[in-house]
Amino acid sequence: MFETVTAEKSLLFLKDDLLVNQFKELASQYPQFHKVPQLGIVKPNDVWIAAFNIWLLLQPDDYNILESAEKTLYYSSNFIILNELKNDHYFKFIKTHPTLVTELLFITALYLSEALNQWLTDVLIAEKREDIIIRNRQRSYFEMHTKTEEEVRKFVEDQAAIVKIIMPIITKENALEYLIKNSYDTALTQFSKKNIVVEN
Repeated sequence: MFETVTAEKSLLFLKDDLLVNQFKELASQYPQFHKVPQLGIVKPNDVWIAAFNIWLLLQPDDYNILESAEKTLYYSSNFIILNELKNDHYFKFIKTHPTLVTELLFITALYLSEALNQWLTDVLIAEKREDIIIRNRQRSYFEMHTKTEEEVRKFVEDQAAIVKIIMPIITKENALEYLIKNSYDTALTQFSKKNIVVEN
């Protein structure tokens, strides 16, 4: 679960564990959302790490959070998606909205990571690339850059295949904006339904 989130597994460069600890604290406060991550293109534990990456992108620009230059070489599909999110006008609206509270950003990141997890699964199944899904589910996904040369080679090949499949969809169908909006709407509904009290 969320305990697997570490700075080392993040795709974004962090100089310390401050934001990791903040994310884990939020996760521990809201156990009602722990079952949101499901098995998809990756395992639920890895969905938590994906949620952390998205949550980092939703933090104020003052944090100056940058991509990990080394990891861009290995996780090409993830960085394409993260960049699409970062540049999406609805994502920017959520990030910069003055009345949105930290808790809602956390829940939004969690629902969006799961939506992307299932969307990628559906896309690969439609392209008859279930083999990639099977391999990813067997991997410790966000540690693949540390594996053997052969494991890394196969992982990078799978990444290239995913990029080739998703790029036309992202470009033509604007699929990610729909996922962003739907995830935020779901998060807002659940946030209100659970009567979460937010301290001012």
